[in-house]
Amino acid sequence: MARKLGQIIRRGASTWLVRVYLGRDPQTGTRKYHNQTIHGSFREAQRFLNLKLQQRDNGRVSRVTVMSLNQLLDQWLTDVAKPGVRPRTFKDYEALLRLHIRPVLGNRLIGTISQIEIQSLYARMFERSLSARMIEYTNAVLESAFR
Repeated sequence: MARKLGQIIRRGASTWLVRVYLGRDPQTGTRKYHNQTIHGSFREAQRFLNLKLQQRDNGRVSRVTVMSLNQLLDQWLTDVAKPGVRPRTFKDYEALLRLHIRPVLGNRLIGTISQIEIQSLYARMFERSLSARMIEYTNAVLESAFR
């Protein structure tokens, strides 16, 4: 029997919990879910569930939401960046991530990082008198990792 990919659970009058199954955590083996409370009719909850399932299938709500940014960056560096760039460029990528990104956002789960936090990271880099080119380069590396 196939596992349910999503559920709608009644939590009160016109309140629903929508759960979307994301898979298992590769390290611990525990099941991971995206949970969202919806206030409104059952149909609105069903529409939301359908939207999240569609986004999950398209890769927008992915299993990486249970992965920290450090884990994603490590995987990206070894699988994507290292084979595709020269050794000097790879060292520059590692240095940028180690010096600017990892200390601030590295331990956070990917699904919890907002654009505002990334922008405030760049603002702090600017306050530390780093050049605009350095900030732009850091942004390009981080954007490439997220892509």
